[in-house]
Amino acid sequence: MVGCLGNLYGSIENMNETYMQPNHNKEDLLKPKAVVTSKEVPLLLTDDVSAVKKVYMCGSYHRFIADDPRAICPTCKYTISTEVPFVAP
Repeated sequence: MVGCLGNLYGSIENMNETYMQPNHNKEDLLKPKAVVTSKEVPLLLTDDVSAVKKVYMCGSYHRFIADDPRAICPTCKYTISTEVPFVAP
């Protein structure tokens, strides 16, 4: 990288960790990630793990979904553990 952004990036890389806020590190600044993908913010990196989101439904076909396969269906009391495809917008 060249220019002022390259200089800024280099300064952050060389900065001592003692200048960082608690529970943060230089990687947060050097490699920012978008929490959610959005067409409105196309230049931010996305977390590859969130791109492959898994959702589950009740095996008895009740209208409940969860992102944890250990969740309990409020209707039949079985686990909501049948994986279904997640389609991102």
